Amino acid sequence: MNVRSASAATWPAVTLLLVSCGGHGSTGGTYPGADLGLGPVAAGFVRYETKSVTVPAQGDVMWEEWVAPALKSDMDVVAVTGLQSKGGHQAVLFATTNVQPVGTSRAWQDADQLTTQLAGGVGGEGNDAIELPPGVVIRIKKGEGLLIQEHYINAGAETIEGRSVLDVKLQPVDPTALVASLLGVTTLHVSLPPGQRT
Repeated sequence: MNVRSASAATWPAVTLLLVSCGGHGSTGGTYPGADLGLGPVAAGFVRYETKSVTVPAQGDVMWEEWVAPALKSDMDVVAVTGLQSKGGHQAVLFATTNVQPVGTSRAWQDADQLTTQLAGGVGGEGNDAIELPPGVVIRIKKGEGLLIQEHYINAGAETIEGRSVLDVKLQPVDPTALVASLLGVTTLHVSLPPGQRT
C-alpha cells in the first residue's frame, strides 16, 4: 500500500506515513495512481493505493484492504475520489470498528457489513464518485480505522491484476455540518423475461 499526503495538516489526529511498497505501480520517480491516469495528490487529500488483486478469467472478486489505523479523534470525510484499473467495478472506502494492521487484505466477508460504515467511493463504468453536497459530511468516529472494499469483474479470457486508488479529504469535525449516512433499499422480487430488454 502507498500513502501520500498533500497536506498533513488536514489529518492532525493521525500520523501519516509515506510508505512505498513495490510491485504495484510505484516505480522510479512516479507517484501512486499515475499509471491509472491520476494526477498528483490534490491539496488537502491523502492518497491510498491498494495492493494488486489477481482476478482470474471470467472471475468476480470482492476484496478488502485496511489502509489507515484507528483515528485518534472524530473526523469528517468531505470528499473521496479515485480510479480503478481494468476490471474495476467499485472501490468503496469504509470506516470500520474491526481495526486490523494497515496492509492487511483478504476476501470481503458478509460479516464485514456488521462492523463497517460507508465513507465514500468510486465505481461504475465511468468511475463516478459519491459526491456530497456542500456542507454535508460523513463522520468517522474515534477508534475506527479505514479499509477499501474492492470489486473486480473479469469478463476476459486472461487473468488480470486489479488495483484501486482513492484520494480522501478528511477534516476535523465541523459541528455545523450535516452528517450523512447510507440507507439501503432493495428487493429480491425481480423477474426478467428471457431474450428481452428490460
